[in-house]
Parts: sequence; structure tokens; C-alpha cells
Amino acid sequence: PESVPGYTRAFYQLMFGALVVMPFTDMAGIQSHLHELPWLIAIGFLHGFAALSLIILSLRHLQAHEYATISYLEPIVATMAGYLIFSESLSLLQFTGCSMILISGILLVVTSTRRAGQKD
Repeated sequence: PESVPGYTRAFYQLMFGALVVMPFTDMAGIQSHLHELPWLIAIGFLHGFAALSLIILSLRHLQAHEYATISYLEPIVATMAGYLIFSESLSLLQFTGCSMILISGILLVVTSTRRAGQKD
């Protein structure tokens, strides 16, 4: 219902999603230790709840192509967080994919800026 704030809906959707997926982490070979719990909560809150809530709020102010460009940066941020926080290694395929996403985003911004300048 419209009376339920967006933040509340996002919180409960993410919480139930995490609860449903949690039993399957053992089957996937994902192991976490108790000392990693604060990091997992921080990433879940920052990347999950805060970031997605801000993205949903930004949809009111962005055009579709602007939102699409920003949403392509999510895998890059997730990859860099894994690399910087958890010392995960990047494969050549991951590095190439991140590079292609960044280059495509930059080209999109450059071409749309030129088009906007030509219309004015």
C-alpha cells in the first residue's frame, strides 16, 4: 500500500530475501565466520539497503538512460569492495568486464553531452 514508506518496504524485502537465501549458502560452499559478521552487516546495510534506497529515490529525478548508466556501475563497486575489503583477487575476465563497463559509461556520457550541446 502507498501508506507504507519506501524505506520500510525496502528493508523488509531485503531482510526476507537474506533470510530465504541464508540456508543455501552452505550448499554453495560459502562459509563465514563470526568475526566477519560486522562486515557482512555493514555491506548488507550500505550496499543493500542504503544504496538501493537511494537508487529508488533517484528514479524520480533521472531519465531512463541516466539511471541505466549509473546502474551499470553497481557491479564495479561490488567488485572493488570485494577486492579492497576482502582481498579477493580479480580474474582477467572480471577486470576486462569492469573496464568495458567503465569505458561504455564514459562514451555514453560523452556522446550524450555532445548531442545536448548540438541541440542548444
